[in-house]
Amino acid sequence: MSILDDVRDPLRQEEVYTKSVAQVVGFLGNGRLTNGSDTSRQFRQFLGLIPQPKLADYANSCLDPATRFQQSGLALQDVLNEIGRRLGFGVEFGSYTGSQTDAAFDGLWTAPDGWQIIVEVKTTDAYRVKLARSAKYRDRLVAAERVTLARSSHLLVVGREDTGELEAQVRGSKYAWDMRLVSVEALLWLLSIRDRLDDESAVARITSVLKPEEYTKVDGIIKLVFDTTREAVERDTGPEAPGADPPSGQRTRTVSAEALVDVAEAKDRAVVQAEGELGVPLTRLTRSLARGPSGETVVVSYSKLHTTREPHRYWAALQQQSWETVRSAGPKGRVVVACAADGVLIVPAAVIEPLVGRFWRTERDDAIVYHLVVVPKGSRVMLLGSGMEEEVTTYFHRY
Repeated sequence: MSILDDVRDPLRQEEVYTKSVAQVVGFLGNGRLTNGSDTSRQFRQFLGLIPQPKLADYANSCLDPATRFQQSGLALQDVLNEIGRRLGFGVEFGSYTGSQTDAAFDGLWTAPDGWQIIVEVKTTDAYRVKLARSAKYRDRLVAAERVTLARSSHLLVVGREDTGELEAQVRGSKYAWDMRLVSVEALLWLLSIRDRLDDESAVARITSVLKPEEYTKVDGIIKLVFDTTREAVERDTGPEAPGADPPSGQRTRTVSAEALVDVAEAKDRAVVQAEGELGVPLTRLTRSLARGPSGETVVVSYSKLHTTREPHRYWAALQQQSWETVRSAGPKGRVVVACAADGVLIVPAAVIEPLVGRFWRTERDDAIVYHLVVVPKGSRVMLLGSGMEEEVTTYFHRY
């Protein structure tokens, strides 16, 4: 078995994650990252299968003088492109070595609104960059009709936070409105924020901060901070246990650190279960959204078992935007409810779609939250709604 097989196997993943990025590269192909090689192709596949914290580990290892290796710069380029993909960009991996004539780039990132960012990675301490040469990469892409001048920009990703000299260099040049700088650490912060959000509009604002903007008016940044803070408070441990009818609104509540860990672990188990059913590895894009290599889309919610009334039930939340994302995946979409320690409900989007109109719901900040009420009845499992009791036993996987 190859290391690619091992990372797909839940029983062998932990052993794989003990390997350094240098060791991983060495296990793949001939161990050399070169343009178009099997090693490069397999390494990029591997990066798409690992969790977000390992991407951060690999990026930091490539930058740390104590752990850098001969191909650190090339490996970091691929790691950063994978980070861009998980931030929500469409990513075209670039070449490792440039050319005097080709439209070379380290990465080409396309935002959901079509804006394209030419990414250039700088890992050395010599931050006197030839900006004119960097600008030519974009000019060549424009000439090749790969990007448009009006809807593209340049992003320099640097390996350290202390970039004052390079910032001054860009600020004082004619490229100030076409180029932006970001450190590797800040990109990892953005990825960490995205991993904690479910609001797709907030996710879109995350990607927008990497575009050239004139920040005299800072409303966009403040809105991003607001959305991020709100979602951090409203952790989706599910709606509170209902009475005869669902609550008309959700209360802000304080959740213990231990409870948040339990929720995260339950969601992780649910994603592994969904991987087994779909037969593909899934990459977590937010704390509740995961995607597979061919468009498989899974949204995961969680509920503890509510025992205040009979029958006992699970009461989870499904954001309207999350549902639309799953529905758009068609046959590859799944709605998943992690039911505490009992099991996981994995329902195809086609089964959920005719039921959505009968789910109880809460409207909050002009958004709709659907309530997924799952009731175990002996050997059967039912999904409840307004005047609805739908059996979903066949989709329930017990631990």
